[in-house]
Amino acid sequence: MELQIDGPKTVNHRVLAADRSTGKIAIIGAKGEAEWEFPNKHDVHDLHMLPNGNILTHITHTTVVEISRAKQIVWKYEAKPKAGYAGKVEVHAFQRLADGRTMIAESGNARIVEVDTKGTIVKEVPLTVNNPHPHRDTRMARKLASGNYLVCHEGDGCVREYDGDGKVVWDYTLDLGGKPRSPGHGPEGHGVEVFGAVRLKTATP
Repeated sequence: MELQIDGPKTVNHRVLAADRSTGKIAIIGAKGEAEWEFPNKHDVHDLHMLPNGNILTHITHTTVVEISRAKQIVWKYEAKPKAGYAGKVEVHAFQRLADGRTMIAESGNARIVEVDTKGTIVKEVPLTVNNPHPHRDTRMARKLASGNYLVCHEGDGCVREYDGDGKVVWDYTLDLGGKPRSPGHGPEGHGVEVFGAVRLKTATP
């Protein structure tokens, strides 16, 4: 992939991507060639290249894995129903943290967990979910530099920021400005579902 910037200067980029239709995760080189591929038929919602070059992704609704460039699974976490909950669990977001732990958002369980290199849960943060559903509790989630967590709640139509104890310290609720919910994925959006949010470093006017 080439990006033209202000004249003749060209910046080349490599892309890490997942394609459910072909059932692959791939690294695509600057000229469009596949440098690396890994078979994965799961509908990928989150995908990271780690500093060591390995890939962090999920291969089922509940299984988060780290894949080496030799195409070996070198780390795995399997999300299961927490105590007192017998329903389905789905994972849509995860993040490798600076201390080596992996943050995982678990829908159904309505929680964030931090897992160590052995796959053991070392921290659990409860989430506020007003319209519980194992497919819609959470979408994109990230741990912030402050130690708080920014979480998109698809079913609630809002973004919430939590502290380390699970207290909501900031939230934003989407609305349609009085307009009716549109069918499908139209140009004006189809509802108040929210799938992604990023905390910016500085505010702009």
